[in-house]
Amino acid sequence: MYPYLSGKSLPGYENIAAIARAGGVSADWLVFGGEAGGPENLPSGQRLIAPASEIHDTFALIPHHEVRASAGTGLVPVEEGEVELLAFRRDWLRRMGVNPRQAALIVATGDSMEPSIPDGAIMLLDTAITEVRNGWICAIVRDGELLVKRIQKKLDGSVLLISDNERYQAEEIGEDRLHQLHIAGRVRWVGRAV
Repeated sequence: MYPYLSGKSLPGYENIAAIARAGGVSADWLVFGGEAGGPENLPSGQRLIAPASEIHDTFALIPHHEVRASAGTGLVPVEEGEVELLAFRRDWLRRMGVNPRQAALIVATGDSMEPSIPDGAIMLLDTAITEVRNGWICAIVRDGELLVKRIQKKLDGSVLLISDNERYQAEEIGEDRLHQLHIAGRVRWVGRAV
């Protein structure tokens, strides 16, 4: 519980449910506040760590989608759909310049972006970013494939899609083919289990 209180870790959906069960309140009340399932239902002598309104004001729930972005040769996003919600501190998102309503979580597949983004890492995307910017790591849809690459703009108008892993060559997209690229979002944070 201490990592959640200190802001060093953010509870996922399963942990929010466990905290609600342990506190004798509804998960809805814990996340969003309100009357039903509130602290009046707690056994005598018990109290919540923080009121739900404070938790809602402190944390934003970001959808984790069942889409895997290739940090390799490319992966078609076959199954799209929200699988869970993960909590992030609102003040941290604000400092990063990420609007919680325009954020999404997806998983990296492959080793082409290592060491920056390991295989299996969860990536926080700022989906408000849809333009090509030099040096940014972005989720890119190209010909139906979802890729994660570092972007480098060239003077001739072309763009390089660069892998951080030196074993992979950069792919050059000519100015005449830039319309085939769609920036799905900028990668703003990477996390993984150890």
